[in-house]
Amino acid sequence: MGDVEELFTDRASALKAARHLLHGDGPTRVLVFTGVSGTGKSTLLAHIAAKAPHPSRTHLLDAAQGRASLAVPSEGGEHAALELLRSVAVALACGAPWWRRRRVRRRAAALGTSRKWTVRVRQWASRGGVITHSPVTVTAARPTQAERRAGWVTELAEIAHAVRRRQSVLLIDTCEWLMFFDDVHAEQPRPGQPLGVGAWFAGVLDQVLNEIPGLRVVVAGTAVPGAWRNEGAPKARYRVHDLAAWKAADVRAYLARRGLPESDGLAEAISERSQGLPAEVAWIADALTGSLSDDHAADSTATVIAMVKDLEETVTGDRQEWLRTHVLSRISDRNRHLLNAAAILSTFTSQALHTVAFHPGFAAAAPAQDDDWFDPLRRMSCLREVPASRGHWTLHPAIRDWLVTAMSEDDAHRMPDERRLPRLHQAAAVYYEALSDGAFSTQAAHHRFWLGDHRHVGSWTAHVVRALETVAVDGLSLHVLTEAALTVADLRTTLPRLYADAHLVRAFLTSQTDHNAAQEHAEVALRAYQDIGHKGVCRAALLAGQAAWNRKRYAEAAAHWTVALQTGGPAPSALRAAAAEAVSRTGDLHRADELLAQALQHAQTDVQQVRHAAESPQPAQPAGVSDTVPCPLLADAVRPSLRLAHLHVLISENSARLCDWTRSAQHSDSALEHADDDPHVTALAHRNHADHATYVWDLRKAERHIKAGLAAARSCSDKRCIALLQLARADLAERKARWAPPRPADEAIRSSPTPTTMPVIAPSTAATKLSLDERAEAAHQMNLAATARATAFELATELGDIRTVAQSITGTEPALALDIFRAIGDRLGEAEALADLADIARRRGDLESSKELSLEAQALFRDLGDRLGQAYSLEALVELAKNRGDALAAERLAGESLRVFRALDDGVGEAHALRSLAEIARRRDDLELAEQRGLEALAVSRTLGDRLGQAHTLDDLADTALRRGDMEVAEQRAREALTLSRITGDVPGQTNALKTLAEVAGFQGDVSEAEKWGLQALTVSRTIGTWVGQAHILFRLSEFAQRRGDLDLAEERGLEALALYRGADDMVGQANALIALTASARARGNLDLAEERGLKAVALARRGGDLLGDANALIELAAVGLARGDLDVADERGLEALTLARRGGDLLGQANALCVRAETALARGDTATAHTVLGQAAVLYDDAGLPGAAEDCRKRQHAQ
Repeated sequence: MGDVEELFTDRASALKAARHLLHGDGPTRVLVFTGVSGTGKSTLLAHIAAKAPHPSRTHLLDAAQGRASLAVPSEGGEHAALELLRSVAVALACGAPWWRRRRVRRRAAALGTSRKWTVRVRQWASRGGVITHSPVTVTAARPTQAERRAGWVTELAEIAHAVRRRQSVLLIDTCEWLMFFDDVHAEQPRPGQPLGVGAWFAGVLDQVLNEIPGLRVVVAGTAVPGAWRNEGAPKARYRVHDLAAWKAADVRAYLARRGLPESDGLAEAISERSQGLPAEVAWIADALTGSLSDDHAADSTATVIAMVKDLEETVTGDRQEWLRTHVLSRISDRNRHLLNAAAILSTFTSQALHTVAFHPGFAAAAPAQDDDWFDPLRRMSCLREVPASRGHWTLHPAIRDWLVTAMSEDDAHRMPDERRLPRLHQAAAVYYEALSDGAFSTQAAHHRFWLGDHRHVGSWTAHVVRALETVAVDGLSLHVLTEAALTVADLRTTLPRLYADAHLVRAFLTSQTDHNAAQEHAEVALRAYQDIGHKGVCRAALLAGQAAWNRKRYAEAAAHWTVALQTGGPAPSALRAAAAEAVSRTGDLHRADELLAQALQHAQTDVQQVRHAAESPQPAQPAGVSDTVPCPLLADAVRPSLRLAHLHVLISENSARLCDWTRSAQHSDSALEHADDDPHVTALAHRNHADHATYVWDLRKAERHIKAGLAAARSCSDKRCIALLQLARADLAERKARWAPPRPADEAIRSSPTPTTMPVIAPSTAATKLSLDERAEAAHQMNLAATARATAFELATELGDIRTVAQSITGTEPALALDIFRAIGDRLGEAEALADLADIARRRGDLESSKELSLEAQALFRDLGDRLGQAYSLEALVELAKNRGDALAAERLAGESLRVFRALDDGVGEAHALRSLAEIARRRDDLELAEQRGLEALAVSRTLGDRLGQAHTLDDLADTALRRGDMEVAEQRAREALTLSRITGDVPGQTNALKTLAEVAGFQGDVSEAEKWGLQALTVSRTIGTWVGQAHILFRLSEFAQRRGDLDLAEERGLEALALYRGADDMVGQANALIALTASARARGNLDLAEERGLKAVALARRGGDLLGDANALIELAAVGLARGDLDVADERGLEALTLARRGGDLLGQANALCVRAETALARGDTATAHTVLGQAAVLYDDAGLPGAAEDCRKRQHAQ
């Protein structure tokens, strides 16, 4: 590696952290360096070791040295773990006081060799007390892995205690190997813990640090145990330092130390080509300084300058081509041949390299072993001696990849018998086979596999099976065995069965720590098994499905488990249950219902199948890899004894989504019956009962079930049930906020066309106090709902349950929830989030986006079989159709949704659909039908106790009364709607009620009161940013400003309302705004503009099917014609407006049209007609509740 102290460059912050650590500054005891391969971690550790304050008590270890112990297959990964502790113990023993150092070293070297013996002595004595027989029994029980390791740690702690007063530094390199030593997953009672000894060794290191206050540890690796990343606490014992690639300035400094020109161009070019990795920079410098050639001659300055120019010209060229031209070409043939052999061997001794590189099959003459043939390699920065490995060397992975790639490309242009890669692999295989003397060697197997030679496949399989059957599973052996296969190119073509088996085992190895890698390996194995028609398809599909499940990719899990079900063999009920649950998580309700029913049937017959299998044992089959790989615990690993109860819970949830509430309740009861007091199943069953009770507004029952569920969940180890119950509690609190004691439905209310029995909201003190109390309680319930959702979100986040996270934020952050649902494949959650986004888009006036989102949600709901979701998405489309003015489509969609809501007994949805139908009828001036639909909706909401629904319906009924001219009833209804909206905290409802009160005051002639209500409504509406709501209010405020003579303000408000209506694509609203602007232009005397605006208003009102708007626009146009003196046009328009108003039963519209006709008659000089028409208008104003307007008509009548 060269002179570390002379050539070490950069890493100032890393060295500063190391100095603080070694001098005991601060609480840090363990410094962790991480970075990708090639960032100089090993060089950094070597530099720290060279600069340590106490070199004799500084020890550099390599966690990768445990791989050498695999040469003895029977010892395997467990022996490697022991060797790691033994290396630590020996290093610590070097710091013992001189008078006990030898004894402590012997104990360290013998760590783990002691064995506990049980000695039993029995004695028989005669009556006189004389012992006649005394047998001694000595036994040595086989300890478990946990017992063995506990003994090792005790011995290590004793050694640490012996050196507790010493200052020592421990450096551990390539600590990523700590993740591959063994598999504790297979040994109870420690299921589900990560693969490897990383977490275990971190705990051991903590104990050692506690024993030796003066011990400091520096570790480095591409991956480190999670416990070593605890740098968040202010006094953390561990500190992590990430090593970044070199910058151009660092490269320039290093090149200068190597004696190369200090050229910015050269530094930048090399930095670009090496990606700033110090290992690759050092190798390029080796080539330029002659370290790779036999004569050690460095390139001349002119050559380097030419190279710089070439680099600048080819900065965007192919990196591999540049390396071949400027680096590999500078290596002498002999050194190139040695490096090629080293690349094939990866980790090697000088003897191994000598034997392989100078194999008789090569033309190069073999030097003697005692010659200095290895010295040129020692000077190369790409080679490193493995610490404490007794002469093992390793080639840097990045450099190895360069050489192998170059050889592969070069071999492509050679004859088969002249290719170097096969010949090197052949020589390496022969060497390792001779070294192992007939025993299995992973190194020999790797090289044979590369050659496509299957002679070691059987032994490889036997060793894999043995490692899998070891208790606990020998993870390190499996890792090295699979690495021997998976690092072979084209293995899928040459040895497909081996290729599939290796990926399957690697999927099992990574199944506890890296679910992404586990799924990838399992899917590769699955495809390979399918290609060769092997039965391993089932096991690969099981592993792939479980990895996808752990990643919350439910659609992928369902697909893989479905493949496992279709393999033809008998499918266990656990697999059927897991597949059914995965399908249910995707939202495919009917498919999930079918699979759940099948799983339930098979689960109920499991006992008989097990008994039959016990009575008729099957003959043992020879075990292969796919037969031996442990089957994963599927889905959430439900115990067999609880599988029935769990399936009942799932069927209950799925039935509820299908709105089959009776079946849902039955299965919830069955779940409680089979739960056997299991808290998790009990909590989920009560949650299902609570959801049903909340849906049907039985809020007391819902609260009882939630309390029972939370009581069970408190003793449950799986806290997901608490998060789900918190969401149920939030739904209940939201219902309570809008609930009042239900009032029985009154058929008279449903059928009466007149509101003679409507209550009057009197401004009494008692009523006000009651309203305030109810408002406080509703606000309290909404706060409870928000708190419960926040609690569910925090708990789900802590547990990593992203599905519950998405469910908890769907109402507040639907865009984020949509991303999550799509990522995990939950199509039902996706549809619900889309529906929420559609509603938000509609409220802000983005109707095009709202339509697209609603149609997408409806399609998903339809595909998944969610009828309730379809009905609500239909209601969203109804709102869009109403805004577009498509009355026929709106009525058709509303009628369809009403039928679904009634079939599903959804009172809230039914009332909503009835209100939509009432508004459609009101727009076409069918006020009698609008009143009837509104009263039906009010009866439904009162039966449920739904105050929010009542408020919305009362406001709609107030609008109907207003159009009918019944101002007293309109005001009563609007005031009651305002009170209920304030109680429930419904801002849109308050806005609509205030607007209606403003309209009532305006029609009654009290413009000041009307503006007061209108400005209140505008203020409230702007807090929620609804375009259409603001436009409605501005439209009315424009009329009020015009009536009090402020024409500028009237014009400003009208134009603002028109802009908002246009932004929301609301044709009816645009028509109303243009009517107000027509009146404003006429009052200003701009008759051409008034005519233009009026005609546009008529066109928009007719396209939107708004008869009342059409009539009002014609009335304004008649007034414009009258002002122009075009009496025929004025009379024609007034008559057309009167006809439309009469068709819709609009008293106020009829009266206004008659007034215009009277003015036209007066202009003609026809006083008799004017007198008659004014009398008719006065009667209509009286009927409409506008006595002031009626009195004005009579005064003008008497003036004739």
